[in-house]
Amino acid sequence: RDKAEWEPHPSFGYYTKDQWGKTQYKHLDHHLRQFGV
Repeated sequence: RDKAEWEPHPSFGYYTKDQWGKTQYKHLDHHLRQFGV
């Protein structure tokens, strides 16, 4: 997606594609660890 198509994060504002990827990775990793996967 083009950067103009992304909505800003409610708390952190606009993210780059790389920042979104890192955030999604950390979020998914958190939940996988939470459930022992």
